[in-house]
Amino acid sequence: MFFSFESGLNLKYHPTPGKVTKKSFNHLKLYPMVQTDISQLSAECADWRQIIRNYRDEFHDCEKALLEMCKKSLTKDHLAQVEHFQNQFDIQLKNIHDLKQVIKTHERKLQLETAGDDVYGQHENLLSDFIALENTLQELRDDFKDFINQTSCP
Repeated sequence: MFFSFESGLNLKYHPTPGKVTKKSFNHLKLYPMVQTDISQLSAECADWRQIIRNYRDEFHDCEKALLEMCKKSLTKDHLAQVEHFQNQFDIQLKNIHDLKQVIKTHERKLQLETAGDDVYGQHENLLSDFIALENTLQELRDDFKDFINQTSCP
């Protein structure tokens, strides 16, 4: 028994050699790893870099908000949290920069190479790295918003 791809979302199922029947992926709940073209991978890279740029800009604004907060009288606990957030913003801004550079390099490689398995593997790894960083950034953003709301209310 083996499977082969046909155009679209159809699948040729070969229970025995010589006998061919068609079934839909949706019916079987199978999703093929469709060979993606270079332009689609490049577009994904561009999207990731734009999302990362947006986080970078947002975190620079958060740093400014921290500076403004320091002008107020804060408790020791709040000062410790300000320092914590400043450190986290520094770390995450560096992570943003590093991932953005890796994505840029990957995008250049996509333009130079034909899409081989190694390019797709690298792309999947970058997607995993991007998702992990985005989750971390979202968590930091949410924690910072909670902190701002907590310190703004008397």
